[in-house]
Amino acid sequence: MEGAFTFDFLGPKEDTSSNGPSKPPVGNDNGGADSAMAIEVKKSFSWMEDLESRISNACDNDWSYGEVPLSDEAFVRTVRGNVSSRNGLEGTDLVPGVYEGGLKVWECSIDLCRYLVENSIDIQGHVLELGCGQGLPGCWMLKRIVDRLSSRDSKNPSLVGSRAPIGVVFSDYNEFVLTDVTIPNIALNVRDSLERTRLQCLSQYVAMGFGDWKAMSEQLLSNSSANPPNIPQDGLFDMILAAETTYSSQAASDTAFLLGKHLKVNTGVAFIATKRYYFGVGGGSDGFKAALRSVSLPNVKFNVETVMVYDNGAGNIRELLKVCAMTV
Repeated sequence: MEGAFTFDFLGPKEDTSSNGPSKPPVGNDNGGADSAMAIEVKKSFSWMEDLESRISNACDNDWSYGEVPLSDEAFVRTVRGNVSSRNGLEGTDLVPGVYEGGLKVWECSIDLCRYLVENSIDIQGHVLELGCGQGLPGCWMLKRIVDRLSSRDSKNPSLVGSRAPIGVVFSDYNEFVLTDVTIPNIALNVRDSLERTRLQCLSQYVAMGFGDWKAMSEQLLSNSSANPPNIPQDGLFDMILAAETTYSSQAASDTAFLLGKHLKVNTGVAFIATKRYYFGVGGGSDGFKAALRSVSLPNVKFNVETVMVYDNGAGNIRELLKVCAMTV
């Protein structure tokens, strides 16, 4: 199986443009019926089913992949192939209300992965990756779980059970993104570290959902029996990860809304990887901070720290923000 893989080091390509995801026009430019046609925006949310079989099947597949170096020894793997062409999305980064850019490896997600590695940030409790797309930061954190599974007895009560005390939730707008890139990336990043007999228990530590974020928030807070068993019962997460989810004023506001609803107060931490500016569309670091200030929680204040700045003098400046919710 190993011989079928294509090895390639995919360092993040510097984005010399000033903006993030490009938004193609909806319809044609002649002002006719097509341009006036509204896109039906998804307002629902669903959990992905049959994860155990999906991940197991992905682990058996001969994926072509690349390796993104995170340090001298650490890396993450990402599936290769023209998935955007297969989904009819070649040449575009984003279609509002239809596709949110999840098939592309965004450089801010690599920034986030490298920060997690360089600062030896381990998984403590439940992790939510917002707008995961390729899901590389979530895959790295999942690898940390796999390290524990590989080094401890599988009967250790701190690691197994109907409601696992640790786990990663991958969320994206599009189901096909989770199917085409996130699940293959999970398989590529964990299968070499986990015995085949333990792959079946991996699904205890993974949940996936697709659709509208606010609908997801309602589902998380419902404590519904329809939620996967590894979702925290109170809907609150110890860590929230997000990369390039602040590319517009609305996206920045949505990201802030989710942190206000689902980040644990006093003990939780969020890492938001973003460009400093997304010119012409709002958002960015300042837009996100402003949106976070507008989130009203009784006796709670958000502390935002810029922990990394990436500036090569040519492309847009990127930043990594650490967010905590503290009682006052």
